[in-house]
Amino acid sequence: MLRSYRDVFPRVDASAFVDASAQVIGNVVLGPESSVWMNVVIRGDVNHVRVGSRLLVQGTRGGLRNNLLGRCVRESPLAVERWDDGGAQ
Repeated sequence: MLRSYRDVFPRVDASAFVDASAQVIGNVVLGPESSVWMNVVIRGDVNHVRVGSRLLVQGTRGGLRNNLLGRCVRESPLAVERWDDGGAQ
């Protein structure tokens, strides 16, 4: 679900996928061919969140990773630029 926050609505590229159970809120940009999967919450309420091209965002078991990400976003904007295959053929 895409939701506005303080009159700012997420921007999602037409080729990106957001699962119906995911919550993408506020100042968030999802790049081309990126995907947000089940039960993920991306909040652009305190700072902006930028997800580049061809990236997959999925939930984790437990909350530690999500809590660390939350702290990062509270202190500064977050940008994950793009998928990189490390030169694999």
